[in-house]
Amino acid sequence: MSESDIDELVTVTKGYSGADLRNFWSEAALIPIRQIADIASIEAHKIRPLIIGDFKEALDNVKATVNQSDLKKFIDWNS
Repeated sequence: MSESDIDELVTVTKGYSGADLRNFWSEAALIPIRQIADIASIEAHKIRPLIIGDFKEALDNVKATVNQSDLKKFIDWNS
């Protein structure tokens, strides 16, 4: 992935908690695996690498769980 792809991912996941990000990356990582027709006989090195499209697809399934008002409360409390 390019640096601009990574910058885009940083932007679209703004407000995601650590757990949200973990779920997001896990979801993206499963996309190439789900596309394998015969999962029982594939070798690990033959699974395709992740592409930006996998992450964009994962965004449809994983949303931020912390809303902005809760985030403000955490920031205020931390101050």
